[in-house]
Amino acid sequence: MSKPALFAGMKHPGILLTLLCLFLPAITPLHGAEKALPAGNGGVALTERIPLDGGDWLLGLDPKNVGRQEQWFKAPQADAKKAKVPGVIQDVYPDYHGLAWYWRDFTPPANPHAGGRYLLRFGAVDYLADVYVNGILIGSHEGSQESFVLDATPAVKSGGPNRLAVRVLNPANEAIDGISLSNAPLGRRQYPKPVDNAYHTGGIIDSVELLVAPAVRIEDVHVIPDWTTGEVRVRMQLRSALEKPVSGRVRLTMAPAVSGESVAEAGCEREFAAGETRLEMQLRVPHHRLWELNDPYLYRVTASVQVAGSQSMDDRSVRCGFRDFRFENGYFRMNGRRIYPHGGLYTILNYPGAQTVPYDEDLIRRDVLNMKAAGFNIVRMHCGAAIPARQLDVCDEMGLLVCEEHFGAKGPAESPELEKRWDHSVTEVIRRDRNHPSVVIWSLLNEVGKGRLSRRAVESLQFIRELDESRIVLRSSGGFDGDNSIGSWSNPGSAVWEKSALWDLHAYPFFPHSEGDMRAMRTFGNKQGGGGFWGVNEDNLREMQKRGGPVLLSEYGVCGAMDFPRYARNFEQLGLEHTADARNYKAELDWFLSEWKNLRLDQCWARPEDYFQDSHRNLAKHALDDYNTWMSNPNLVGDFTSTQIVDAWYHGCGITSYFREPKPGMLEAFQDMASKVRLCLFVEPINVYRGTKVRLEAVLVNRDALKPGKYPVRIQVVGPNLEPLLDKEVSVEVAETEGKSESPFARLVFDENLAVDSPTGKCRFLATFQRGAAAGGGDVEFYVTDPATAPAVKSEIVLWGEDENVAGWLTKQGLRWHKFDGKPQTAREAILASGKAQAPGGAPVFSELARRIARGSTVVFLDWATLMQPGADGLRWSPLAEHPALQSIPMWYFRADYWAKKHPIFDGLPCGGIMDDRFYRGIFCMISTPRKQPPDEAVCGAIMATGGDGCKAGAAISIDRLGAGRFILNGFRIRDCLGSLPVADRLLRNMLNYASQDTNKPIAELPANFDEQLKAMGYLP
Repeated sequence: MSKPALFAGMKHPGILLTLLCLFLPAITPLHGAEKALPAGNGGVALTERIPLDGGDWLLGLDPKNVGRQEQWFKAPQADAKKAKVPGVIQDVYPDYHGLAWYWRDFTPPANPHAGGRYLLRFGAVDYLADVYVNGILIGSHEGSQESFVLDATPAVKSGGPNRLAVRVLNPANEAIDGISLSNAPLGRRQYPKPVDNAYHTGGIIDSVELLVAPAVRIEDVHVIPDWTTGEVRVRMQLRSALEKPVSGRVRLTMAPAVSGESVAEAGCEREFAAGETRLEMQLRVPHHRLWELNDPYLYRVTASVQVAGSQSMDDRSVRCGFRDFRFENGYFRMNGRRIYPHGGLYTILNYPGAQTVPYDEDLIRRDVLNMKAAGFNIVRMHCGAAIPARQLDVCDEMGLLVCEEHFGAKGPAESPELEKRWDHSVTEVIRRDRNHPSVVIWSLLNEVGKGRLSRRAVESLQFIRELDESRIVLRSSGGFDGDNSIGSWSNPGSAVWEKSALWDLHAYPFFPHSEGDMRAMRTFGNKQGGGGFWGVNEDNLREMQKRGGPVLLSEYGVCGAMDFPRYARNFEQLGLEHTADARNYKAELDWFLSEWKNLRLDQCWARPEDYFQDSHRNLAKHALDDYNTWMSNPNLVGDFTSTQIVDAWYHGCGITSYFREPKPGMLEAFQDMASKVRLCLFVEPINVYRGTKVRLEAVLVNRDALKPGKYPVRIQVVGPNLEPLLDKEVSVEVAETEGKSESPFARLVFDENLAVDSPTGKCRFLATFQRGAAAGGGDVEFYVTDPATAPAVKSEIVLWGEDENVAGWLTKQGLRWHKFDGKPQTAREAILASGKAQAPGGAPVFSELARRIARGSTVVFLDWATLMQPGADGLRWSPLAEHPALQSIPMWYFRADYWAKKHPIFDGLPCGGIMDDRFYRGIFCMISTPRKQPPDEAVCGAIMATGGDGCKAGAAISIDRLGAGRFILNGFRIRDCLGSLPVADRLLRNMLNYASQDTNKPIAELPANFDEQLKAMGYLP
């Protein structure tokens, strides 16, 4: 039917029919033939929904892409196997990617509706689906994030068996039908093995059902509630399969989602043309109830359509809520009130075994329960939309805000189809999820630099606003394009990118954080504040330092070890050992157990499981310390400070494990972080000598939880034995803000220097509200060393190498020492090797040093640089047949645990497990020495049992025997910290005492085959 002249040239003429349905209970007709209809739809035949899920599907592979040519759509292949839907191809054929075929027979009932339709509805197919019924192609669909409906009526035979065949493309690296894994919007998936991202699986990943529907049916319902008035606009898309226009009735009802009692109704009569009809109606809810975080009140809107004179009806029901969320006047606001969004990143594609399909439906609920238990009020669904989509139902019900991305947010590779596929990725997610009140932000890109995709994101706002006008749109999370000429945000109702002062940052400082790093974390948004951490775009940083402004920390987190032993047991318990992720984790467990044996980690922990539990507790401590720092920034107006809710993508960053088990200490740490009132405390320096002045700072975080008034806060510093080093009370005032400018969420309330007169040990800086507030935080540790407790070094030390700094330290410490003079050896010696090697360097001096070791001396190689040779790899001059290579140990997002055994080198220092990053801050080297042949003793080292860049381990301080003597390889930054960091001084004293143990023994003879050993070391030709 052609458009009436009134509608000529209009894209969506049905929207004009809004005028038809504006008022209740009567609707003024647009045409004289249309009139308001009474409510009531009893005695009608509704659309029947017949589920086709289950385990009676067949699945076969088509690696050579011959299925269409050979007409596999007519019958299953002889070698097809039983499969479950929803499910993934890899459930049945592990490691396979490419083309596959699904088959299922079904028997439809007779269609009771005049001109009725048989429709097939797919919840989601990943990634491309061609659907056949009885050998007839009824349609295709590309994209893995939305449901789609295909009309199968011409192919269906009622009353008897019918055959459904679905050809599915699960893309691999090689293009099939022009689609490869890289050029399709598939998020962060990798194939054949994940390195830093999610494993790639696909197939029919959500439910399939047959709909026996009337000829006129509802295709889509979009509900737009107005939180201020209680009015609800309902936009509907209807479809008629009839050839001629017919008149009929559309009816709306609205009721609380749980009680079902109607609170608003509307109905109208109108004509339905063949094909698509768009219609807008309006409801009004008296005394409407808002959807709030602590009271997520939901309504249900049901739309129905019935042709005049017919007993057939189609209906569709959606849930919605009255709420508003926007960025305004420097802060995020929900329903008109200032709010601090606090949350984490939530990966999709993260269910053990199938990745995209949960083996247990409870996992969907458990994730949201854990987020709420952690104190989160928002979550960022990262590089993909909710999969399965019903995850959002739980967020709606439990009051959790969602910033939702889509698979195209990661940025597909450039191809002729780039913009088209990216547009579709955005569109299908918005169209699917726009009725969920929990979704408050559409995020378009993640960490994508300048290029075609960033330009397309700028242009996309126009079509996004046609789809949804009621949410914030975030152009590019992290701002990696660095383009400050274009705004990053568009508020609800806005059709432009707004150049607000909000800075969206991803920031990953290195561990342990230096004093400068922590100061930068506390000053992002200040003019000249902040630092150049990984993830912070330099152009954005420079511009921010010019202008200042509020900051959203939209990505931050830190990893710990993934519990490989427990993962293996969980996979076995579930019968999923055959899956790709199970096998990958098993390989990591085998690697870990090999390192456990080589490094003799049983001298630190009784069993491997104990290490992983300690790593989780250490991760919780890091997360809490970091959050304490970020929250003290007065410019921060929102955060996502857990890079994952669940261990994901082979990262150990989750609050819970891959199997949704809370990690020791993590939930408690995040519950502390979520305190609406918090005292964030800082001491610098954190490791000092007695009598040194430290700076004490206390920052009050108040998320609008404290009433105006004055609050007494007790400030204390206590020593290792509870000695009172400082005890005073300060008054903290919370000002009245009504009608005035709003105070920052964080502000400094105490700042004082203190000369610490304390014995050696751990001190505590404490701040406690005496009344009126139950604050989190309020406790931070620092460390004091009394120089009088330093162990004496009784033996005389030989300094080998050219190092004036170390020579000066030896003298200043009052130790007996002399420079190596090259005279013949007459006794065992304690030798400290540092700086540039003795002249003339090379093989002659190192072979002489090796002989002294073999005769019973002990050498401390204080700095690996002494053993390195320009142009050569690793420790070229180490007295080993295998010269160890140096490997980088990541210490930022992917973070190693440093460990130390109980050993004389760590006498008087914390040891016997994971090392305290704060205590040892400044000496970690971020480099270790992996050894094919394990050292005789691994005293301390680092282990990174998390996937990102590959698991790594190695020794930082090791001891090896050579003849009658020993040598120590040290990789810590002891030399650089001598005289300024007490732990560095103590470690070197301990090393020298350890090296002196055998100096009173007589010199030994060289081993008989020593020249052969020197040749193996590369010291002799």
